[in-house]
Amino acid sequence: MAEGAKDPPLGEAGAVSLLRAVRPDLQWRSLRYADDGWDHEVLLLDDRLVVRIPNEEHYRRMLEAERAVLDRLGGSARAAVPRVRWIAPDRRLALHDFVPGDALTPARLAGLPSRDRDAVADQLAELLVAIHAIDPAVLPSGTPSWSVEEEGREVARLAGAGLPGLLSAAELRAVESILADVPALLALAPRAVLVHGDVYEDHLLWDAEARRLGLIDFSDLATGDPAIDFAELGDYGPAFLADVARRYGGDAGLIDRAERYGRWLAVYLMTDHLVSRKTSFAVARIPFDRRVRIPSA
Repeated sequence: MAEGAKDPPLGEAGAVSLLRAVRPDLQWRSLRYADDGWDHEVLLLDDRLVVRIPNEEHYRRMLEAERAVLDRLGGSARAAVPRVRWIAPDRRLALHDFVPGDALTPARLAGLPSRDRDAVADQLAELLVAIHAIDPAVLPSGTPSWSVEEEGREVARLAGAGLPGLLSAAELRAVESILADVPALLALAPRAVLVHGDVYEDHLLWDAEARRLGLIDFSDLATGDPAIDFAELGDYGPAFLADVARRYGGDAGLIDRAERYGRWLAVYLMTDHLVSRKTSFAVARIPFDRRVRIPSA
């Protein structure tokens, strides 16, 4: 969730040119360019290597922390994570192992047989336990904590300025209630742990053949409430969120805080649209529609 001055996108040709300049020894037969991420441009080489090009200084600084965390996770959980192979000396790009699987959308999870849904929940809970057990000292000095307090004022300002023309009166009242809940939510947070910070459907993969979960993009590593890593699991429905939390074994308030963080994130994503225009507003509001119940007129 870090925000800073972003580099202009390189595009596929520019990304390939950078890769050839930095690693002229690399060879590949097939290449795919992906610019779906908010913070990196990505090249996929032979579905074997992932080239990630950070687009701002914060994410370049995070590369070593990602490597340290992923090295510690290797072999400690059944789920697959993208081990870092190499980081350029100037941190312009990094090479990661490719993690196989398809994006685990809510529809895809719902369509899995029950034994596979159980496997997803079990592997995810196990992986979150492993992440949260890592000493946050692996993060570089100055890395911000994951706290809605740090961005809450800006989100409230953007919501007040930009959302009235996009949401109904009832939806705006819901947004106001969610933003007003922030102080009470923060007061409930337990001791901060290392968190992934962005556990959601684009970063969760399911390899059906291997029956193995994958979690990618550790660039938003931070310290925070462990419930943050459950916040977007509500998109899969309350039963899945509760199942993962039960297997994880968190504190009694974990699910409540996760749901409240999830609603705040839904507002954050709508306000981020007002600044970045990365997606259409119809896409940006999908999490809000999933997580927030609006009383019928």
